[in-house]
Amino acid sequence: MKNITVRGVSLGRICMGAADFGYKVSENDAFRIIDIFRENGGNLIDTANVYCRWLDGDNGSEKLLGRYLKARGKNCVHIATKGGHYEFSDPTKSRVTEEDVRKDVEMSLSALGIDTIDFYWLHRDNTSLSIEEILYFCEKLKKEGKILNYGGSNFTTARMREAKKKSEENGFSGFFGYSNSFSAANENFDPAADKTLVHADREQLAFLESTETPLFAYSAGARGYFAKKLKDGDRFDRWRYPAFNNKENDRRFEILKNAAQNTGHSISACAMSALLGLSVKVVPIFSVSSEEHLAEILDGESFVLDENVVESLDLYGK
Repeated sequence: MKNITVRGVSLGRICMGAADFGYKVSENDAFRIIDIFRENGGNLIDTANVYCRWLDGDNGSEKLLGRYLKARGKNCVHIATKGGHYEFSDPTKSRVTEEDVRKDVEMSLSALGIDTIDFYWLHRDNTSLSIEEILYFCEKLKKEGKILNYGGSNFTTARMREAKKKSEENGFSGFFGYSNSFSAANENFDPAADKTLVHADREQLAFLESTETPLFAYSAGARGYFAKKLKDGDRFDRWRYPAFNNKENDRRFEILKNAAQNTGHSISACAMSALLGLSVKVVPIFSVSSEEHLAEILDGESFVLDENVVESLDLYGK
């Protein structure tokens, strides 16, 4: 697997998402999937303090990964985890405060069985706080050795610009990267969806590229939209995918379908190769449900999609 260097750390270009570990994926299956991922050069796993909490109120994904680290060795992979997600009972109240983030950091350290978190994400922004205040308590956690690097998930471009400016003014290390929604599919805006989520648009991608800041793209597989559309053909129920039901994705689908036919790789692998072919530094985060699914994802990193195909997809958008 090709690598990308982030704050002096060499990371594989694909990040394994662990949201389904302990939920849709059993512990035995998760262990085997991670083993195969590592055998193929993968070394970064993304989880969160909130993953599996919707089941029983417990941070089950982190605890499963903690058992994996205990069994395979604490330094066998890099862990990226997240904190500061709102309470499900009150999504309007931000938990991105020093008190709440500290609480989540301590819970994550305990669950993972480690002393320091390699890459820590603020799961959301808190626009009621100045970006300087947020940077300040992240720097404190870093100086205390609780975290090595911190980043922002679901941050707008305006807040990214402000964070860069304030980090430079105060001599802070600043955000190592951002994790927003981004895939080879054009995503519709859903006014009924979680308004704290942020999708990487053209302006944001341009900013990240100009500052050489990596984008750790979640939902990078577009929930299997293109693969399902190809598999079902005329039987495809586009209304089951309201987030991706638009003419732009019909256009991109035809391009990716032709690319799959011409290269002999799956349409999902072609979509992932397209993400890796962009000039902005994208690290796709994929939640894996099976060994077969993992093999398809890894295949997307094994070849380079023709640059004319990548350009024609126009993934930056309008």
